[in-house]
Amino acid sequence: MDQNTLQVNHPLKFEAAVERDFAALASWFDNAHALQEWGGPALSLTRSPADLMAQLHQSPDYSSYAIHQGNETIAFGQLLLLKERAHLARLCVNPARRGEKLGLRLVNELIQQAAKTINLKSASLFVYESNYVAIACYQKLGFVETVTPTGISKPERCKYMMKRC
Repeated sequence: MDQNTLQVNHPLKFEAAVERDFAALASWFDNAHALQEWGGPALSLTRSPADLMAQLHQSPDYSSYAIHQGNETIAFGQLLLLKERAHLARLCVNPARRGEKLGLRLVNELIQQAAKTINLKSASLFVYESNYVAIACYQKLGFVETVTPTGISKPERCKYMMKRC
């Protein structure tokens, strides 16, 4: 049998993001508007994965993670640890892999990662009001829309969602 036709089923692995993940992530957005809708107005299309990595880590308090299957980056998300809350940000699934419930896996993995480090009582995130698929995903996981806490700046056209852990 030709080795090239062998299908090896690689398990999914949740790991800290590395530079190749930022290269994959950059390829998931074909224009500046799509990138900014996902990651915020401070982001711009870049020429290198290192540029995107630098833009996403302007706040050193965020940690970046990816889900891999073999050498493929299939999901990406960021995590900010607060006193007893995990704030999830910039959650994205490879467009070629959407519909496989990988968003559920990504959010669960980020919450489990946070619980290893802090006395986790809740998780929060922002989501664009028009992103119905993401909202449905978060609701399946127990997130509910709630009032944005005092001192937190909510982006325009976004909902603030929270889940008790």
